[in-house]
Amino acid sequence: MVKNYKPLAFIIILIFTSELAGNAVSVSARSSSVAPDTITEDQILYNGRIWRNQYLNLENDQFLFTNEYIPGTVTMRGKCFTGIVLRYDIYNDEIITPADIPGTIQINKELVDSFSLIFGYRTYRFSKIADDTLANLRGYVNVLYKGRSALYMRYVKELYHMSGQNVNDRFFQKSQLYFVKDKIVYPIKNKRELFGILKDLKPQIKDFIKKYNLEVSGKEPESFVPVLRFADSLTQ
Repeated sequence: MVKNYKPLAFIIILIFTSELAGNAVSVSARSSSVAPDTITEDQILYNGRIWRNQYLNLENDQFLFTNEYIPGTVTMRGKCFTGIVLRYDIYNDEIITPADIPGTIQINKELVDSFSLIFGYRTYRFSKIADDTLANLRGYVNVLYKGRSALYMRYVKELYHMSGQNVNDRFFQKSQLYFVKDKIVYPIKNKRELFGILKDLKPQIKDFIKKYNLEVSGKEPESFVPVLRFADSLTQ
């Protein structure tokens, strides 16, 4: 009686094995259809070095806005990566993103063209100034305006070593506004300093500000943008 069951058992095993093989092939085919593009993109985005926080014992942190990861984008060699989260270390002027393998990555700055951060319902756009592009200005800058002239904000943090007992070292944040015209970089603080650079256009600019009742102040760097757009229109 036992011999009569062997063909049936063999058929069942054969069918089960065939199903497993079919599943394995389909998974392999599905993976091969998407893996190359994904791997290529990952290799570009995660082309950097493993990041470790060297400032854990300080009173505050080295990041812009927050030490939490926030939504953003990164453009690397013309390829824009969306749907990612970033932290911007303004002490070292580097951007950081989490990765499953091998961990947190400091993105390769040499490959980065620009990036953006979304914080407080606002998008901040940063561009990388190459070393040989503008004298006295390099690294990542927040682009407030870019036309015939440009207006950039540069954020930095400086590390102060505290001398008191039970007082940890701490970071202090600073920012500097830069006006760029004809590839010359001008650090500015207020409207008066901008007028000093654009002295040939000062009468027209003053009339423009008065006509539209504009408030232009270094405390609100974006308030310079309409003025610069108008000034650029005068030199076209």
